[in-house]
Amino acid sequence: LEPDIVAHNAMLQAHARCGDAVGAVAVLRAMEQQQLNPTLASHNTVLNAFAKAGDTVGGRAALDNMQRDNIAPDVISYTTLLRAHTAVPGASGLAGAVNVLEEMGAARVTPNHVTFETLLDACAQRSDLRTARRVLEHLCRARVVPGRSAGAALVSVCVKSGALDWGAEALAQLRALGAEPCHAAYGALLEAHAARGQASQATELFAEMRRLGFAETVNANALLKAHARTGQRARAEALLEELHEEGCALDAVSCNIVMEAHARMGDVAGAERVMQQARQWQLQPTAV
Repeated sequence: LEPDIVAHNAMLQAHARCGDAVGAVAVLRAMEQQQLNPTLASHNTVLNAFAKAGDTVGGRAALDNMQRDNIAPDVISYTTLLRAHTAVPGASGLAGAVNVLEEMGAARVTPNHVTFETLLDACAQRSDLRTARRVLEHLCRARVVPGRSAGAALVSVCVKSGALDWGAEALAQLRALGAEPCHAAYGALLEAHAARGQASQATELFAEMRRLGFAETVNANALLKAHARTGQRARAEALLEELHEEGCALDAVSCNIVMEAHARMGDVAGAERVMQQARQWQLQPTAV
C-alpha cells in the first residue's frame, strides 16, 4: 500500500517535533512527487520544524514555497515564523519578529492573541520598552483580546526599564480591549511602585485592584511599604486602620511594616501603639 496524505502528515509531525527540518522537507518533496498535494497544514508543519530548529532562513524559504504552490499562509504560518525569530538572541531576533508582524498586515492576515503574546514575551525577555510600545499599538489596532500573559509581559518590561507610569496605562489599554485583568501583573507593578517609595501611584493602583476585586494581603502590605519607605509614618498607621475597618485582610507583616517605620525614627510610643492595635485584631506582630 502506498502511504496517503494522512500518513505523510503524520511523518511531517514526527520530524517537526524533534526539529528535523531537513527530514520534514524531504517528506514534503515526496508528497509533491507523488502528487498528493500537500495541504496548508502540511506546509505549516514544515514551518514548525524550522522554528523548532531555530532556522529563520529556512522558515522564510518554507513560507515562500507555500506562496509558490498557491497556498496562502495563514495566521499559524506567520506566527510560527515570528516565533522562530523571537528565539534568535538580541535585538535582531525581535526586529525580525516585528517585521513578520507587519508582513501579516500587508498580507491582510489578522494576528491572533498567540502572535501578540509571543512578541510581548520576547520584549519582556529583552527589556525592550520601545518595541513593547510598538507591539501594543499593533494589538490595539487589531482589536485582538490577549490573554493574561500579555499584561504580565508588559509590566515586566516597564519594571525593568523603570517606565512604571506607562505600566498602568498599558494595563488600562488591555482592559479596554476586553482582556481579563492579570492579578500578577498588577501585583508586580504595585511592588515596583512600593520599592521606589511612590506612595501616590501605589495608592491609585491599589484602589484599582480593589475595584477589580483582587486586592490581597500581600498587595495591602506593598501599599503600606510605599508609605513607610517615604517616612509617611502617620499616614501608614492611619492607612493600616482604614484597611482593617474596610475589611481588607491584614496579617502580622502588615503591622510590622508600620511598627518598623516608627522604630527606625526612634518612635517607641508609635511602635507600641501599633503593637497594641495588632493584638486587639488578634494578630501577632514581631516585637521591634
